[in-house]
Amino acid sequence: MKTTFEAASFAEMLRYADRTDWLLLLLGVICCCITGAIAPLGSVLFRGITDTLIAGQRDYVDGSLDYSLFAENMSYYSWLYFGLGVIMFLVSDISMSCLFTVCQRQVHHIRKHFFSAIMKQDMEWFDHNEVGALTHKMSAGIDRIKDGMGDKCGVLLQACASFVSGIIIGFALSWKMTLVMLIIVPFVVASLYASAKASSRTRIEKGDVGLLSCWSDC
Repeated sequence: MKTTFEAASFAEMLRYADRTDWLLLLLGVICCCITGAIAPLGSVLFRGITDTLIAGQRDYVDGSLDYSLFAENMSYYSWLYFGLGVIMFLVSDISMSCLFTVCQRQVHHIRKHFFSAIMKQDMEWFDHNEVGALTHKMSAGIDRIKDGMGDKCGVLLQACASFVSGIIIGFALSWKMTLVMLIIVPFVVASLYASAKASSRTRIEKGDVGLLSCWSDC
């Protein structure tokens, strides 16, 4: 008979977190939101570069191009674009480092408690629990915890912040075009949901195969 387990919430995975872990998690979440919020600004700056190039080409054809003004505008947007990239790189690196550190610290605590709980069991308990199955259960559980607490969580936060920031900037610049672009959002969400369900089924099937192989080796 197949044993089923309830999915653990994010708070339950942080049951062994201390003050340092919570501070790192808070810093990581804030940096992820900042990274996602300023990401759409790159498109705004790129629009300025494109407008400058188009205006420069038009003035060049007309013979009224001011090279000094053209170079000044290009330098202005280029330096802003470079500065935005540096800020995003630094903030993103801080956020991912904090989340990765929190994840590894929690995994370390969970492994210690899991091993300690196994060592406290009676000999009779091991007659009903295969060593290979326990090893697979621990490794599979740790991998799932890493998936739920690692960099994927940071990428999700960045995507949400970027989505909200992009909508706000889009409505501020051109609300009509933004409404047209929002029409495709339900289709994108539906495709992502279908992909996630397919990936979840594949992961469960692989876990069952690995568990059966561990039992066959025992």
